[in-house]
Amino acid sequence: PDSVWVSWFKEVILKGSVSNFWTTNPSQNFSWLANKLLKLKNEAYPLIHLRIQNGEKARFWIDNWSPYGRLQDYLEGRRSRLGIPKDATLASLHHDGAWRLPAARTDRQLQSSLNQMLSLPPPSTTRSLILLGWQASIYWLWNERNQRLHTNRFRSIDCIFSIIDHQIRNRIQSFRSTNPKKASAMMQLWIC
Repeated sequence: PDSVWVSWFKEVILKGSVSNFWTTNPSQNFSWLANKLLKLKNEAYPLIHLRIQNGEKARFWIDNWSPYGRLQDYLEGRRSRLGIPKDATLASLHHDGAWRLPAARTDRQLQSSLNQMLSLPPPSTTRSLILLGWQASIYWLWNERNQRLHTNRFRSIDCIFSIIDHQIRNRIQSFRSTNPKKASAMMQLWIC
């Protein structure tokens, strides 16, 4: 349960939605504390990354959901909204599994590869496989470094890659008993 002050701040200052924090400007009508909080939003913005979930609450232009931060600033959306409404949500721009976005108009918009950027978070099997790959790579590269420094033993790049490949395959196989579907999906991703 929210405190009385938090409820008041949300209803009166932010007009009923916490998301309005990013667009509400300080005013003489607000208290000193409310204005201080609103002035700190630029410092807080990069620290708060929005989870997309179904995209119904994630505002396209203002919320910090993309790796580029506030798209309104990055894509120069203040001058031209590209035909996307100011209060559009991610869900309103995604229909039947595809993004409905107008074509890019500036070099920066083209460079940002907006259609690639707008992909939803990868499924857990992809994230797990990426994590396994990073862990194995870091471990075996550090191991190789230590062997070269301390024992004067050297392995070829192909040998190190083979070790990493075998470790990841073995780790994926270890998931088979507890989660065969995930293990199968991960192995298919790894082999492809």
